[in-house]
Amino acid sequence: MALEELGVTPDPAPPSARVVRLLADVDARFDGLLAGGLHTRLPNFAPADYGQVHGVLAALARTSVRGERFLEWGSALGAVAGMAAALGFRSCGIELDAEMAETSRELLAAHGLDVEIVQGSFMPEGHEIPADLDDPDTATLRPGVAAYDLLGRDLDEFAVIYAYPWPDMREAFLDMFDTHAADGALLVTFEGRDGCHVHRRTDGAARDPL
Repeated sequence: MALEELGVTPDPAPPSARVVRLLADVDARFDGLLAGGLHTRLPNFAPADYGQVHGVLAALARTSVRGERFLEWGSALGAVAGMAAALGFRSCGIELDAEMAETSRELLAAHGLDVEIVQGSFMPEGHEIPADLDDPDTATLRPGVAAYDLLGRDLDEFAVIYAYPWPDMREAFLDMFDTHAADGALLVTFEGRDGCHVHRRTDGAARDPL
């Protein structure tokens, strides 16, 4: 298998009022977690640029993947999983930190968004990170509670996956997606100053552009 990077033009339309309210609530909850010592527990945590991510997801929602299963790796407060649900995806999230997982469930429920959040590791059981791609300093990818068992679904059942990898872990995320995702599945990554990238897992067969 291989990964094909796609040129997806973000939808320029502003987010809906529902998404605007969600993101305002996410910001408020994030400020509360910071005041409670979040960066002592998770020193590398930082939110993505949700406006950029929304534009890409909204563009994908105009294609055949609308209504398909969506998974956020490292869902934190559920902002991206919530935006996906508001855009019509069947959305789930996996978050390793128990406090953020619980906070995100409360937040998403308060906004009437049907998103399943499970607490555990998004690294599939048995997956081995290639030695040349591992980064013990960030350790974003690490085993824990088998989240896919809690979801009752395997990674290859999701059509769209979103992640915000640290730069040193980008290739490890791509490798994990290429190893376990279904043929044709999409990986959306937010990569800081480099913005959003979209990769499709492919068996080499010709496909229509999105």
